[in-house]
Amino acid sequence: GAPAADDPETVFARVFPGEKFDRHKWNRLLSDLNHCIGEFLAVRRLQTDADLYRQALVDVFFEQENEDLFQQAVNASLPDTDDETYLEKTEDWQIRFRTRKRAMTYPLTNRLKLLPNAFDQLEDDLDRYYLISKLQFACNRASDARLLRDAEKKGYFTRLLEQSAYADPEGKSTLLGLYRALLELLLERDMDFATFFTLLQQQGPKVAGHEQEALVRLSMNYCIARYRQGNKKAIGWCRQLFLWVGQQKAASLAAAEELYLNLGVLLAKTKNFREFEVFLKTRKKIIPADRQEQAHNLLTAFYHFYREAFVSAAQALIRVDTRHPRYALLTHSLRVRNTYSLWRASLATLQTLHLDLQRFGEFLDRQKTFSEPVCQLYRELIWFIRKMGEAETNPAITAELLLKELNRRQPAVRDWVESMIDRLPG
Repeated sequence: GAPAADDPETVFARVFPGEKFDRHKWNRLLSDLNHCIGEFLAVRRLQTDADLYRQALVDVFFEQENEDLFQQAVNASLPDTDDETYLEKTEDWQIRFRTRKRAMTYPLTNRLKLLPNAFDQLEDDLDRYYLISKLQFACNRASDARLLRDAEKKGYFTRLLEQSAYADPEGKSTLLGLYRALLELLLERDMDFATFFTLLQQQGPKVAGHEQEALVRLSMNYCIARYRQGNKKAIGWCRQLFLWVGQQKAASLAAAEELYLNLGVLLAKTKNFREFEVFLKTRKKIIPADRQEQAHNLLTAFYHFYREAFVSAAQALIRVDTRHPRYALLTHSLRVRNTYSLWRASLATLQTLHLDLQRFGEFLDRQKTFSEPVCQLYRELIWFIRKMGEAETNPAITAELLLKELNRRQPAVRDWVESMIDRLPG
């Protein structure tokens, strides 16, 4: 047949008519092209990112002997934290530090005219950027229950709270206060969520959208974890967060969709069909049109699963037909659990279960969306389901053995795995 349009030899012949195909020359051309593409994208990024553009101007005029232009660039680059419309970003404090440092080291700057507290301001900006970043990392890490069981790691979190307690006496950083409160919430399991949520409602609108999104994600993860630990009030906290996100438009479309799916799964678990049905209808405001039916089918499958209507759950899962990574992950995760439950009820074969487990593993191996630690949680889930299936014919695999493994491994949906192990022979 005719060669493909992107065949190297065909393209080479069009660019260099009459010349014999040269693999080395072709590779050099591709390398040059990639370099040009990289430069083009870098320039486009500079043009579209206002902060990056203003910092570049500061760097450009730093090398010129024009004090007026340099000072104009400095003033334009400094975020105006006193402006009532200002929405705080973590990076703003780094920009303030970097820009002020440039201004103080500019060759034409008269150091005798520096403000008495110039170095204090510089250090405060650096401290705020450092501590906000450290608190962000700490909140992400503290969301992992295993780390909170580590006395040394918990001690680090506590020391970070103490270190940041007096870092912002003037209260210039809303983010610093919000992340401190969130870390306290994550560390102290008996802390009242309502206190933190009130602070989030009051202060959240003062920070940039992506910062709100991060706070909401971590807060929702906390609520889900507390619900799984048996706190029934946590389902109400999830609803509050979800409603606030909708009212404030505090999260991006992708984050709002994720929150919708997470809360939908929790509501399905409560088995309150009327409330669940009302919730499903909110998808039209949040889910893109091409995934609304898929979201409905997926959450309906979860509802049937938690009611132990496994045949109905399997039928609903068949109707979920999307390659969206988040939906695919939830679908595979539910399918292997549902097929295991069907097998236990003699409604599916062990071969079908192994096939579903194999397909899930292949999905995890080829996907590029989720991090390796996330994938490992689901690989552990596959491992436990496979072992529970083998326990029927292998007396060496006992509930006691798998419970010991559960203390060592960390599977996704750990609560379900533990409940299934409890049903195995001792």
